Amino acid sequence: MATEGIVQFHCTLAAGPAPGTDGTALRELAGWRRILHRLHLLGQTPTAYDGLAFGNVSLRLGDGFLVTASQTSGIECLTADDWVFVHDVDIASFATRATGTQPPSSEAMTHAVIYATNPQIRYVLHVHSPSIWQQATALGLPATSPRAANGTPGLMQETSELVARAPRLPLVFVSPGHEDGVFACGDQLDTTGGALLATLASALAVAP
Repeated sequence: MATEGIVQFHCTLAAGPAPGTDGTALRELAGWRRILHRLHLLGQTPTAYDGLAFGNVSLRLGDGFLVTASQTSGIECLTADDWVFVHDVDIASFATRATGTQPPSSEAMTHAVIYATNPQIRYVLHVHSPSIWQQATALGLPATSPRAANGTPGLMQETSELVARAPRLPLVFVSPGHEDGVFACGDQLDTTGGALLATLASALAVAP
């Protein structure tokens, strides 16, 4: 059963504007998100993933993080209402507490685990790239277990362990159990986005 785009955790959502949407850091992230959208690394198309939106981005702010709302990836230019602030997560109960006008992305729990594992990480970019995903072994990219499916506690555990092992930032890794799923995370936005695009270029260079 396809799970892309489907929120599989419980979210207590306080309806209202998400805090932090007027900051410079988010505007810069929104600019990078538009690049990813134009490259079709996130978006929405009737011919892929059962027509559901794919890909999401986030930014650490204080004790929480701003993340794109569920099923907004098809929109190129987001408004403040398309962002959600996640205050905290409880991995044990698979639950989040957030503020926004829409629920957070289905990958919000994975973003939370990445931030919790490495306090230096400030940005997470989750995209779908068949090119990177298919050439991950050839490129020697870190990867979670193929048995860890999208949005599951198993993927959370695998992600935490992988991020903890990373010798440096930015980090680009793939999720074999999550079709075409690629994550890039780091402490600076430009280097994180640059690492993702450089990985895409390397994947295209070795692709048949």
